[in-house]
Amino acid sequence: MHDLQNKEIFSVPPEFEYPMKNITMGKKIAEGTFGEILHAKATNILCNDRLTEVAVKKLKASASDVDLQAMISEAHIMFQMGQHLNVVNLLGVVTQGITNNEFLIVVEYCRHGSLHAYLNKNRTHFVDCWEDLQHPWVRSGRNMFKTIDLVSWAAQVANGMAHLASLNIVHGDLSTRHVLLHDGNVVKISDFTLARKVRHALDYSRPTSAAITMLSLEREAEQMFSVSSDIWAYGLYLWDLFTLGVPPSIENFYMNDKPAHANEEIYSVIKQCWERSPAMTPSFDELAMRLNSMLPLELQSVCFIDG
Repeated sequence: MHDLQNKEIFSVPPEFEYPMKNITMGKKIAEGTFGEILHAKATNILCNDRLTEVAVKKLKASASDVDLQAMISEAHIMFQMGQHLNVVNLLGVVTQGITNNEFLIVVEYCRHGSLHAYLNKNRTHFVDCWEDLQHPWVRSGRNMFKTIDLVSWAAQVANGMAHLASLNIVHGDLSTRHVLLHDGNVVKISDFTLARKVRHALDYSRPTSAAITMLSLEREAEQMFSVSSDIWAYGLYLWDLFTLGVPPSIENFYMNDKPAHANEEIYSVIKQCWERSPAMTPSFDELAMRLNSMLPLELQSVCFIDG
């Protein structure tokens, strides 16, 4: 049983309260230190869909009060995020059994998993063809992907991060591991365990987990993160995309050679994200505009879901 001293759980917006009885749990799809994520089906969680595939994050039985409070904080960040095509959207929370360690976060289900896993699994199916970038986008095969897909996934994540930055939300752990591939070649930013709300874009706060790795160089010694370190992490995300999952080594952040499948423009964006001075780094709005401009017109849209 958990003795909740923090009362923020009782401020759950009523539209996000969801009954446990309407969830049918399926298999485990991911696991962390104190929590796990299960594939599930939820009844009437969306107004236009009687039965919806969802992902459910729950605590393990061994989770502590600190773990519970961290998960509550994650939910409260997600309450503030609104709905966006390139973010894994919150659908509901289950709080009825919270004193028995039964606090659940219900989100969109992305059946194709993380980009990190996709890149590693399908690297041999990649077709490097920058010359096709301005041609209409066509999916050529189930596992085949092209340069245009990498640029699209880069632009979409910049779109999603621009949305978060507009709300002064710092993700704190952006990587291909935390970007999920959805149907229709849509990618969605996930895992808001370390996310924090800041007063304005230049604020930064202390992370509460040792899970943070490879922070921006100017923040690493202080164990702090900010919107500027999210931008630095986005540069690393781009590196991961355009090397098909081979990140730079810790001692070679500022290397002279561009990623194997990047052109000079992509490499220029990466280097700008890794500028030591936050004043020299682009904003996510600027990154989104720049990456979107590389795509065919039919892919150049920043889409919002009505919510």
